[in-house]
Amino acid sequence: MSAGDGTSAAHAGAQIRDLDRAEWDRHHSPNPSTGIPIALYTDENPATTIKGTGFRDREMAERTIVLTSQSGVRYKQYWTIRAMRERAAHHPSQTKSMREAMEVFDDWIASYQRPTAEERRRQEEEWRRHRALCDSAANAHSYGKFPSEKELIRARDNTKEARILLVLLLSHHRPSPVKIPLSAFIALFGGPGLHGYGKHDLNSECSFSRIATEGERGLRELLGHYVKRLPIGMVETLKSVSIAYDHKEQMATATIEKKKHSNTLEHFWNGKKRVKIECSDKYAHIKNCGQERTDVSKQTWTCATCTLRHEGASKQRYTSCELCGAARVCLSDVSKTPFVSSAKVSLMEDAKMPSPSKSPRQARSSWGCLRAPTKKDIVGPRKRQKGLDRPPPTFDYLVVLDFEWTADNKRKMEPVAEITQFPSVLMKLFDSEVPANCVACTDERISSDLKYSCKRTKSDAICVAVFDAYVKPTINPKLTDFSIELTAITQDMVDTAPTIDTVLHNYVTWLGSLGLLDSGGNQVGNWAFVTWGDCDISRTLRMELAHKSIDLPQCFHQWINLKDAAIYRRHYGREPKGGLRACVESTGFRFEGRAHNGLVDSINTAKIVRHMVQTGFRFVRTTQGLDKNGLPFGAASR
Repeated sequence: MSAGDGTSAAHAGAQIRDLDRAEWDRHHSPNPSTGIPIALYTDENPATTIKGTGFRDREMAERTIVLTSQSGVRYKQYWTIRAMRERAAHHPSQTKSMREAMEVFDDWIASYQRPTAEERRRQEEEWRRHRALCDSAANAHSYGKFPSEKELIRARDNTKEARILLVLLLSHHRPSPVKIPLSAFIALFGGPGLHGYGKHDLNSECSFSRIATEGERGLRELLGHYVKRLPIGMVETLKSVSIAYDHKEQMATATIEKKKHSNTLEHFWNGKKRVKIECSDKYAHIKNCGQERTDVSKQTWTCATCTLRHEGASKQRYTSCELCGAARVCLSDVSKTPFVSSAKVSLMEDAKMPSPSKSPRQARSSWGCLRAPTKKDIVGPRKRQKGLDRPPPTFDYLVVLDFEWTADNKRKMEPVAEITQFPSVLMKLFDSEVPANCVACTDERISSDLKYSCKRTKSDAICVAVFDAYVKPTINPKLTDFSIELTAITQDMVDTAPTIDTVLHNYVTWLGSLGLLDSGGNQVGNWAFVTWGDCDISRTLRMELAHKSIDLPQCFHQWINLKDAAIYRRHYGREPKGGLRACVESTGFRFEGRAHNGLVDSINTAKIVRHMVQTGFRFVRTTQGLDKNGLPFGAASR
């Protein structure tokens, strides 16, 4: 082949790969907001899933390529590898190992050779036969490529059930079968073929399966953290595990092959002799070293009081005994030692350095239990204050908010509820008494319970600013009678109000004017939001902005839920029962205003915050938040 032919062939191969990429991208268009493909190719059906694929590291990526190249699944290999690569590229917690896996996938995609039409047709036939075989064996688990959320939860539950039953099967000391439901068996072991844990063989009648695992590694991959439930030392001694499963009876039996150990008497004595020889050789250089330095270590002197022999050049300058503290009377009492201890040889290097003699006070401490106890013995060593021992700092500010949104009696607002009132109360926290010259909020709507007080407390919190705005709903612009009666927000109030995007912009500007956000909208200082429940930020605000394609500001990604057990119950020793009014009145404050008004509820929630601060509670961390995917985490709200 000439150079020109090689160049043209390479160019043709590149064009074919470009066509494959174009076809893949056409079926998997990216999300404009995130760049992540909307529908990556994956087969969530446990009956046809190949276990052990992924993009965790280079080794798993190489194994994924091998497993997807087997007969029956190689028809979808290209799309599977592309999907794995995209998942690794857009993973929210991408690691160095994932980037190495991406390199493996990129090398494979770059060298991918498109099969001929005949090969493609044959691969498709293999794949369809494989799917038909899997579907007939899976029974209820054959729910296709796009399962619902309930079906995925059912698959996870079945996998958990199968792992528990597999531990029970392997823990038996006799070959007794264990009943494993077919759905659980398929969810754990997948379809027929090669897997990361080993191999799954299925007969043509789909009535009998045989599982062969690759020893310890395969069993750990199957069981996950459930491997800890096996008897101690069992996993390390396994060579292979074979599981026979009857699909009709749904019964499984296991055959365990353990590693061979040489426990004969001859092996024991040979091993002991070998260890003895190795030990003798190991210390040979120490003996030689000791013979070379006998002239240094032979210098000794003996205490005339306690007869303790001080050996070595490092102790020749002692003016008192290191044991009893008696003064060195005779320096001529030097004797020769018949041998050199190997323990002293390691100190020969230090012998060249002159060592200061111990003082009588230090020497008296060497008497151990015979000496009189000192103050240090009674009190103990002084503990140094470490940085980690210091309590974490409390928040400087807390922004208390309570939204109001559209609602209807016994009917969910579709597609999402919309905020109609956006209030906030800014509380400043003090670790000591509030200074008399502190600038408090002068808004007439703020109760005196949140302003400066002459009451002396070790810590306190007061209101310094207020924000309140009505919001015009756009999806369901007409308020329901139930919503008007509940919140007292009329139709005229919201009709003349700005929409959520404008109010959110004004709110971020308000936080920036207080020094809580910088010009880029990033949080500045140590502060957090406080809510009475998780409905405000986690559900209403997050879901409305997501539905309207509005970015949620970064400052809303974490907050404090006062109703959380780590906050309210930990401080008061009781559950927050009876609603907001009952909880406010239980603190000694008076509930003021009309309930279900956003600003009124925010003010009364702030009263609970102030009472907790005054009674010693330290707000140091948030309790709920959103992860990198924008999904809530933390304890469930009440």
